[in-house]
Amino acid sequence: MPPLPAPPGGHLRTAIHALSERRPRMLFFYSRACSLCKQLAPRLEAAVVDSAAPPVAAVPICCDNQLAWAPEMLHYDVQQVPCFVLLNEDGVAVGKSGEPRDLLQMTEAMEFLLALAPPVK
Repeated sequence: MPPLPAPPGGHLRTAIHALSERRPRMLFFYSRACSLCKQLAPRLEAAVVDSAAPPVAAVPICCDNQLAWAPEMLHYDVQQVPCFVLLNEDGVAVGKSGEPRDLLQMTEAMEFLLALAPPVK
């Protein structure tokens, strides 16, 4: 599963690798056709990668192939994209963004969820 297209030198991890890590993860359900998703991707990357100790592993999940990710979409009740779901180090969902309205609302939701992540040990 390729990561969400990011700026050159981007470091968003692949979904398979990041899901296997035992640390907090931010699932980012997106679609390539979604302009709001495209605007959020670099913001998530900057929040995670540009940090000295990233609070979470970013896990971009492209919902264009809904069949491939149907179990995850059903499990986390993803009805629309973009959608953020914060998992703790045990893989339990501890937070989820609401219905997407605009860039400001989704950026605030992302930042709120990132603040919930426990500090890296």
